[in-house]
Amino acid sequence: MKLSLLAVALTAIALTGCGKPKQALPENSTTYGTVDENGQKLDQAPLDTGSTPAAPSEGAATGAASSVVDAAKTGAEATADAAKDAASATVDAAKNAAGTAVDAAKATAADVKDAAGKSVDVMKGATEGAKKGALDAMGK
Repeated sequence: MKLSLLAVALTAIALTGCGKPKQALPENSTTYGTVDENGQKLDQAPLDTGSTPAAPSEGAATGAASSVVDAAKTGAEATADAAKDAASATVDAAKNAAGTAVDAAKATAADVKDAAGKSVDVMKGATEGAKKGALDAMGK
C-alpha cells in the first residue's frame, strides 16, 4: 500500500511539473470545440462575473456592419428608383391632364367668341332696324 501511494504521489508531482493535467482539459484541446476571445466555448453560457462581456472581434463587427450597410444601400437605391418612376409617371399624367384642360379651355373660348359675335351681329341688326324705323317715322 505504501508503494502504491508513493507511485501515485510521484506521478502527480511529475505530471504537475510538466503541465500535463492542464493539457488534458477539453478546453485546451483544439479538436474539442470552438472557443471565443473570453475563453468560453460557444456552446456554453457565459459566466456572470459582474463585468460587461468583451465586444465581438473587430473583423466580425466590421463584416456584419458592412453587410447591413450594403443591404441598406440596396434598399435605398430601390426605393429611390421607385420614387423616380412614380414621380415621372405623375409628371407625365399631369402634363397630359394640363394639355387636355388647355385644349378644352381653348375650345370653350372659341365657342364663347362665336356666340358673342353672333349676339353682337343680332344687336347691330336690331339697332339699325330701330334706327331706320325711328327715322322713317319722323320723316313721314
